[in-house]
Amino acid sequence: MRGDRRFEHRVSFTNSDLGLLNWVRSTLGAMGFHAHLGLPNPRGVRQVQIWRVEEVLQLMRMLPLRHPEKKTKAKLLLDSRKSWSELNEDWSELIAGLENDRIDFIRLASEKVKEKQAVERS
Repeated sequence: MRGDRRFEHRVSFTNSDLGLLNWVRSTLGAMGFHAHLGLPNPRGVRQVQIWRVEEVLQLMRMLPLRHPEKKTKAKLLLDSRKSWSELNEDWSELIAGLENDRIDFIRLASEKVKEKQAVERS
C-alpha cells in the first residue's frame, strides 16, 4: 500500500545489513530486474525495491514463498482477472484481516501472561 492507502505493485527487501542489500540489488540486477536501494531510515534500515509491474509479477512467479501472508499477497497480485479497483478492495480486506489477526494475537498473549503470573503468585 502506498501512503495514500492505494494498492501498488512493489516488492521490498528490508534490512540494516548494507552488504546483504547490495547483494540482493546486484543479484536482482543480474536477473534483469531494475532494483533500487533506498536511503536508510533513522535506525539504519534500508530497502531494495522493484516496482515495475511486469517485473514484480515475474519475481512473484519465481519466488518459492512459504509464509502464508506473503503467499496470499502474491496470489492476489497474480490474479490477472481483477481490475485495479477490485485489487484495491481485496488488498484493503487482506490488510484489515491481518490487523485483526495481530490484535487477536496480542490479546491472547496478554491473557497467557496474566495466567502465568497468577499461577506464579499462588
